Amino acid sequence: MRSSTCVECTNAVPYLESALALAPRSSHLRLLAGKAYLKTGDIESAEKWLVDWTFDENDHEFREVQALHASIVAALDEFDQADVLAFEQNKPSEALPLARKAASHYPELEAGKEFVRQVEIASAFETEDYETFAQLSEAAWREHPTALSAEVYASALAARYATSGEEQYREQAKAMLAEALQLCITEDEKMAYAEYGERIKHRLSSREIIDKREYDRRFRSATQASPAEKRN
Repeated sequence: MRSSTCVECTNAVPYLESALALAPRSSHLRLLAGKAYLKTGDIESAEKWLVDWTFDENDHEFREVQALHASIVAALDEFDQADVLAFEQNKPSEALPLARKAASHYPELEAGKEFVRQVEIASAFETEDYETFAQLSEAAWREHPTALSAEVYASALAARYATSGEEQYREQAKAMLAEALQLCITEDEKMAYAEYGERIKHRLSSREIIDKREYDRRFRSATQASPAEKRN
């Protein structure tokens, strides 16, 4: 039912935009467009029609959209809190329930679903559930083949090798690292690859699994250590 609603809203958006081009002062059309955009996960476009406009606060339609917008703003705040907890305070397992709660409050937001998966990946690493770490990382890589997803999957394969000693995982991790390098385009991506790849190669050579903080403490000076990233 929810997917059908999202499809209907997506289909309605161009017609609403056309109507608003002719009648931009229509509160009814503004509310319809705002609701449609909110239901498709496009908050910026929704607020284009909802913010800086005076609506009738007693109008049922206005109150419905206002409540929807408020719940979405609350969900975005929860996502922000989960992001800080997971990746700045390095507590992904604590952040995971909050991230899932936020996603349940705003299921239309595709970026929210991917964020939850990134927290799940970090949580699996934190709890030493390396099989789940590998499964989630592989799924992320296959759905979105980027330099970052390739690096995270290489990290998971290296963890598999470290715990099992099976050579196939070592070779797969090296191949995925090479794939990640090929996908690096920007200078920032290349710098991130150099930092992350170094840690993965250490895992492959030592069969020791340590996180970024411990690696920095042992092998990098304070000036060499980069800020915490969403990589394990």
